[in-house]
Amino acid sequence: MSGQVIWITGLSGAGKTTLANELTARLQQYGLQPILLDGDMLRTLLKVPHNTIDAHNRESRIKLALKYAQICSNVRVSIVPRLYGCHCDYLNV
Repeated sequence: MSGQVIWITGLSGAGKTTLANELTARLQQYGLQPILLDGDMLRTLLKVPHNTIDAHNRESRIKLALKYAQICSNVRVSIVPRLYGCHCDYLNV
């Protein structure tokens, strides 16, 4: 069985964090050890100021999340990336 990637995207205040936390807890109940990948974590890793909203920084975070999700999935790890906005054009991989 390969790992799963369950993307959670949405606007600010839409409930992404609540949904991601609940999903992660439920996956753990089934014996999985999912990784919750948060957009704020990516911002910290890339040393991007919290109030920076330019397209280049957002695209860098999304590409990093995609690469990380692909690596996790390849080694049979479940991952739940939680990102601001709808980036459907990037997610078709």
